[in-house]
This record gives sequence, structure tokens and C-alpha cells, in this order.
Amino acid sequence: MRIINSHTHILTEDDKTGFSGDIPELIKDMEKAGIEKSIIIAGGKDQIPLNELIKKIGNDKRFSIVFTMDLSKNLEKQEKEIDELFKVGKIRGVKILLGYEYIIPDNKKLFGIYKLCEKYDFPVIFHTGDTLAGVVDKPKLIYSHPINIDSLAVEFPNLKIIIAHLGNPWIIDAAAVIYKNKNVYGDLSGFFFDFNDETYINFVRNKINEFIAYASGNKLLFGTDFPLADGEKYVKFVKSLNLSNEVFERIFYKNAIELFKL
Repeated sequence: MRIINSHTHILTEDDKTGFSGDIPELIKDMEKAGIEKSIIIAGGKDQIPLNELIKKIGNDKRFSIVFTMDLSKNLEKQEKEIDELFKVGKIRGVKILLGYEYIIPDNKKLFGIYKLCEKYDFPVIFHTGDTLAGVVDKPKLIYSHPINIDSLAVEFPNLKIIIAHLGNPWIIDAAAVIYKNKNVYGDLSGFFFDFNDETYINFVRNKINEFIAYASGNKLLFGTDFPLADGEKYVKFVKSLNLSNEVFERIFYKNAIELFKL
């Protein structure tokens, strides 16, 4: 089965997470897990700068890029940059770090970004759920709850939206938003740092099964949050879910192909 990793990162040397991973390490992780393509999220705070990543991957067709907004900087300037990047095919989506950025998704100052994503038919990805408290300075969970996505989805029904991390631990809340809104999807990234805690693994599996019972798995995307977790073990975990081959195909590659136009 084809596999696309829809959520990865390349970290800078001064990153505070304690993880490390550059393009060679990502390639090794992909080969070991049988992953054919990866979406790399760049720019914003504490991530590899976009221009540096573009140089690193060159014309390697295994990689596509999502640009992260930095809402502390000039938004009008970033909108112009995003417009040009979409136009020349350098990025395939935009990410907003809810919880790290103190903002709710339907804030009108973000509407220009959403209109660009609509214009070029690429998704906006929102960090939701848990935050790296103690690693990233002063995150606030009130901004990262997935229920905040619903109002935006209603106001922009043609905007492709991805709820990253399924709002963990508010997974059933994310299920309600995804089930209700045709334009909203969720990715399975960021649930694990390692796979040694069986109690937590079972907790996550049960929560995802609850999500699937409510909203089905048809609008989920596979992702690992590389380098936070091992790709091969992540694939094995997702394959342990009780799903049909048709749903697995949507999770592992079909949804990513459609949303990111790969």
C-alpha cells in the first residue's frame, strides 16, 4: 500500500524539543517505513526557514512544503509571499499554530490567508490539542481546542481545513467538527514520542476508535510529526486499527493526494 506522511518537520540546530532530524534522517525514516512522499512544514517560529528548506530539497519529488505563519510578524507581507509561493508551486498549504499563537481561527485578520488558500485550492492546517509546555514558551490550550475550527469551517465552506493531531486529547470534539463540516479533515500525527508505554498506546487506540465510530476514518490523514516519532512504528500502529482496506487507502495516501494535489 502506498503511504504519504502528511506531517513532518525539519528542525533547526537551536530547536528546544530535544529531537533532531534533517533531510537524510527523514529519508532514512521514510525508506524504513515504506513512505513514498512527505509533507514538510517549514517557516514560522523555531522551524527551518522556508528558503533554506527549498534549497535542501531542490527538485526531489518525494517532498512538498507547507508554510507556517508567524503571526507576530507583518501579515500583509506574509500574504504577498504566500501568494507568490502558491503561484510558483513552492508550497502546498499553510499552517497556523493554535495555542502557540494566541488567536482563534475565525479572527478576521486571517481571512486574507484563507482566501489565498481557497484561490489556489490548498489546505490550511491548524495545530490543535496538546502543546509542548516547558519547551515552547507560554502556550495556551484555550486557543488550541478543535471546537474553535467549527466557526471558520462554516464561514469558509470551500476552504480545505486539516485539524492536526485530532485535537488530542479532545479527539471526540474533533470528530464532531469533522463529521459536521464537509471541508474539514484530521491528521493522525503527534500522538507519540515513543512506543514504549503500552497504557498510553491503548489509550490513543481507544480514542481513535471512538473517533472512527462517530465520524468514520474516511477524512483522516496519516502523519508522524517526524522527528518526534519513528515512522515504521507509526505505520504499524495505524495498521492495527480495525478498518477496511478502502479506509486505509484514504488515510495513507488518497486524502493527502487530493488535499495537497500531489
